[in-house]
Amino acid sequence: MIILSIIGYILLLILVLIAFVILIPYTYYAEAERYEGVKARGIVSWLFGGLKVFILKEQDEEINVRIRFLGLEKSMDTKNGDDKDKKKDDKELKKKEKETKKKKSVRLEYFKKELIKKVLSAVKKLLKHLWPNMVTMRIKAGFDNPMYTGYLCALYSQDYMLPEKYDIRLEPVFDEGILEGEGSIEGRIWLAYILAVALGLVFTKPVRKILFSKK
Repeated sequence: MIILSIIGYILLLILVLIAFVILIPYTYYAEAERYEGVKARGIVSWLFGGLKVFILKEQDEEINVRIRFLGLEKSMDTKNGDDKDKKKDDKELKKKEKETKKKKSVRLEYFKKELIKKVLSAVKKLLKHLWPNMVTMRIKAGFDNPMYTGYLCALYSQDYMLPEKYDIRLEPVFDEGILEGEGSIEGRIWLAYILAVALGLVFTKPVRKILFSKK
């Protein structure tokens, strides 16, 4: 009985952790600037700020990744990992190419209009969910041909169609080609919603046909 109780508590703890991961939202923030060089910084936060992942990219420098959990911080080395991952990816790519050559009996009915419609609907929902809630941009832009700069200004004049929390300002330049400025985005991600959309797609009729059809 004691062993069963311990197993029960462990399972309950696992379920609670899974519920936390699924139900507690993730927030993200990213900012970038382009003047003499390009700089970018991103933050992914979870557990109401208890866990944060910082990503920093300075001009001509490696990407710096830091993880902070309840005040404890750890810096990640991405340089060596990138080299190893590149070699691993090359091997996997060659393997996949060989497998792709063997799989020539792909059923064309899998790509029917109904399936494409369901997939596009799911992608649209995910993009709408992942889209940032707040956007701030200050851009100085121009083309060598003033006509294209005029087109850009015409496009910018439609900014009234954007959400209220989107603050985008353009400074047009008509006598030279230039692109510089800075901006930031902020949003929230609910893993529960993403899982719901994914499961909804899996249980649609065209996807069920693919998953449960006989090979």
